[in-house]
Amino acid sequence: MRRLSLVALLLAAALPAADVPPALKAALDKADAITLYSLQPLEGKDKEKPKEAFHGIAVLGKAEIKGDAGKTLAAALVKAIEDKSARGARCFIPRHGVAVKSGDKAIGLVICFECNWVDVYVEGKRARQTIGGDDGLLTKLLADAKVPLPKGKGE
Repeated sequence: MRRLSLVALLLAAALPAADVPPALKAALDKADAITLYSLQPLEGKDKEKPKEAFHGIAVLGKAEIKGDAGKTLAAALVKAIEDKSARGARCFIPRHGVAVKSGDKAIGLVICFECNWVDVYVEGKRARQTIGGDDGLLTKLLADAKVPLPKGKGE
């Protein structure tokens, strides 16, 4: 069993990061609205239905990101998803979410920078892919908007 896990881990590490899905890139390039979420994953016995959830993860707060900050966020997300050096871990502890509306398209991102994974929701379908970078910009935008921040790594 341990050998199988090691083989799976090595295969996953060898896979390149996926390109940004065309629908996501188009939505980010011409976003009408971007909402940034502070998420708190609940684990184990503490897991109970949250009052508000974003794709099943408890919401601590959210902020509308507009103007230049929205353009900066959109560009940073595209760059992070295109990061070919990103390698996903075996966990998924998302602390950030992004909802993008562009015309009649609604796209959701549930992001775990700790594990280097992002779940991309397009037209009700979920696709998981790697994401590079870190949560610095997203955390700063949330803090500037006075949104409660998620507990970080090791807390």
